[in-house]
Amino acid sequence: MDYRWAVKEASCQQLEVFRNEKCLIDIIKGFSIPAGLPWHLADEVYIPINCGDEFHWVLAVVVLKEKRIRVYDSMSLRRYSGSSSEMEKLAKILPTYLV
Repeated sequence: MDYRWAVKEASCQQLEVFRNEKCLIDIIKGFSIPAGLPWHLADEVYIPINCGDEFHWVLAVVVLKEKRIRVYDSMSLRRYSGSSSEMEKLAKILPTYLV
């Protein structure tokens, strides 16, 4: 009986690995959009952010392993003007989802 349980558990683990690999392969080949992808399978999350009423966008990259948010802004003059309210909101809400 113990042997059957071990075989069943190994089979379930192999199925889970297969599903994760298939999900990643489909994303890489462009066959699917990663909605609902488990966080542990992603290294980075890319978030485009519109800054206020202006037509200005920045890219926030959440580096999950480093627990860091990197912000890329093509308008370098604004880079040192402090954080925007949009970024502050993002920094406040993200820890709720990344626990």
